[in-house]
Amino acid sequence: MPRRTWRETRPAVAFAADAARQAGARGEIPAVAEFARSRRTIRFVHECKRLHAQLTATEPTAGV
Repeated sequence: MPRRTWRETRPAVAFAADAARQAGARGEIPAVAEFARSRRTIRFVHECKRLHAQLTATEPTAGV
């Protein structure tokens, strides 16, 4: 993914992480999981890690 696309997509991934938390959503998204495994420290990867953690958590966190 080109760098500028990461910048443009980051807010959407952050929103998705917040929405998933509020809804108690579960289920791995392969593309998000791939970025979540990255060792890069850019904000896009951070948000992917946050979304991935929410979607693969074992305990529900809806409304927290």
